[in-house]
Amino acid sequence: MLSAVLDWERANPSLIASNKRTNVIGEFQSQWVGFENHPQDVFFSFNSHLPFQRDQAAGVVFSVQTEGLWKFQRLGLEYAHRIETKTGNLSFGLDVGFADFSFDYDKASSGIGGEDDYHKSQDPLLLTESTGEGQKDNDIVFDLNFGVGAKINKFDVGLSFHHLNAGKAEIVENRLLGLKPVMLVYGEYSVKPREKALVYRPSLMLRSDFSSLQIGMNNICTYKEKFTFGLNTWFWSSMAFAFSFEVISGMQIGYAYVLPLNKMIRSGGSHDVVLKYSFDLNFSKKNKYKSERIL
Repeated sequence: MLSAVLDWERANPSLIASNKRTNVIGEFQSQWVGFENHPQDVFFSFNSHLPFQRDQAAGVVFSVQTEGLWKFQRLGLEYAHRIETKTGNLSFGLDVGFADFSFDYDKASSGIGGEDDYHKSQDPLLLTESTGEGQKDNDIVFDLNFGVGAKINKFDVGLSFHHLNAGKAEIVENRLLGLKPVMLVYGEYSVKPREKALVYRPSLMLRSDFSSLQIGMNNICTYKEKFTFGLNTWFWSSMAFAFSFEVISGMQIGYAYVLPLNKMIRSGGSHDVVLKYSFDLNFSKKNKYKSERIL
């Protein structure tokens, strides 16, 4: 998603509040527009460095993903710790949360409008084997994400694991639906030409669910720390054109259009909108002065 393309914080929990500020992120993505009940994603994050401990950060994340008759909701708490070095820093992060799987059996049993050749009200998969009553429509499982990152001069690398514990939900009786662990590896290098107002950040990404492998590339260019242009591609899968700008100090609005490259997907593409606001929280106590005139 766009927030991960423009900032690795979304993809790696060890990078939360790496700017040593308080950050609020909201994102909405509408995927593969043109399909009925096409996937939609909503994401919200709040994180900040700890009071008087700028090398530690904590936050909360919430996301909702819908696809067809399925809905996946997740709530997680994040913690990150950074160790400063002479050439950069090393960071570790943990995201502990709960994921809720749900399925709309009412729409499935009615064929989203009634019975037809493909939908029957007495479909055995929609009824429990023992009682014949409707299946339960949701299940909550424990979910764990972990990440580590390193910054060495102008080079950034990171490794993160999502759904590390491979939690399994039982929506259909005696049948488990599992979260597949996903690994993401990335490397990014910052290039500053003679024109100091311009920063170019190319990066390479590897994503695997341990049964398949995806290779991607980011090309991010920032001008005067206010305008950001991005070109992202997952080879043989999709390509994204991204743009963001700073509306006011600390507040960014971004938009991305994702074009499918796989001939199996024929749609109007995906649209992604993100809003991010970063600001400083002053945890220090204010000095109180007493005036002799007031006394």
